[in-house]
Amino acid sequence: MEKFEDYIPLVLHLRTILQFTLLEDEDFFQEARITFEKSKESYEGKVSFGSYFKKVLKNRLIQIIRHENAKKRQGNLQTVSFEEYFSVDERQAQYSDTTFEKEFLTYADLDELWSRFTSQEASIFEEYLNDKHRTFNSLSKTEKQHIYNVKKKMREFLKGN
Repeated sequence: MEKFEDYIPLVLHLRTILQFTLLEDEDFFQEARITFEKSKESYEGKVSFGSYFKKVLKNRLIQIIRHENAKKRQGNLQTVSFEEYFSVDERQAQYSDTTFEKEFLTYADLDELWSRFTSQEASIFEEYLNDKHRTFNSLSKTEKQHIYNVKKKMREFLKGN
């Protein structure tokens, strides 16, 4: 009778060659064990069990990777770019010392981020976002400073995530 423990080197090998972003080690080994049990049930003996298990496990892991990638694409539908919130002009974007303008925030992250702003920053930022006709250049010096503070906090938040 085949034992899962005998195939752990194969499982570890597949873990190293396939890239997973959402699947943790425990989940990975659980999937491998489930696939092992299903492979034992469906094994017909035409090839060695090790070859059969490797093929079945690899196919299952590729299916999981496809599923992860589909989740990534789905998440992109719920993202908001920095430019949408700030209408950053090209001169400001070129001056930036990071690629922050290319980063994205999900709506779930925005609640946590919003709690980091002072009440004044949040108020000015919200007014700025809600007024579609207001440009960055039309803001007062104080308002611009608050927007810069918000931008700095956003950068710090993204670096921490």
